[in-house]
This record gives sequence, structure tokens and C-alpha cells, in this order.
Amino acid sequence: MATMISRIVHTTIDRPWRDVYAFASDIQKMPLWAAGLASGLRQDGEDWIASGPLGDVRVHFAKPNDLGVIDHVVMLPDGIDV
Repeated sequence: MATMISRIVHTTIDRPWRDVYAFASDIQKMPLWAAGLASGLRQDGEDWIASGPLGDVRVHFAKPNDLGVIDHVVMLPDGIDV
């Protein structure tokens, strides 16, 4: 597998981290801050479906947690998980 270039983007939000986590982890609000999900999400069981240039993709989000971690896996139409 080829090495991919990464870029760190840092933004300070002058709020308690739990408030930011509550906002950012609300799946319905993801299109407000996650550009790749800007077209919106619709629920399908435990996963969510997003429409994009490659077609519909399935998005699986990490469970709510006390660590403030928000993560997800996107399953592309060709079966690749990213």
C-alpha cells in the first residue's frame, strides 16, 4: 500500500470539550461541519447512507464514548472501506 500524505488542520473552539463533542457527534449535524457529508444522511439500521459523486455510500459511526472520540468508516459502492 502506498504511503499517503496527511495534513493536520487545527481549529480552537472556545467551548468546553463536552459541548463541542455533543454538537459534533450529533449525526444530524454532521453536514454542517463534515464537507464530505454535505448532501445529508439518512439512517439505515445502525448505519447511515450518504449520496455523493461515487453513488450512495454507507457510513458507520463509532459509538458515543466518554473520550470525546468521533470516528467513522465509509463503505464505498465498490466494497472498499475508508
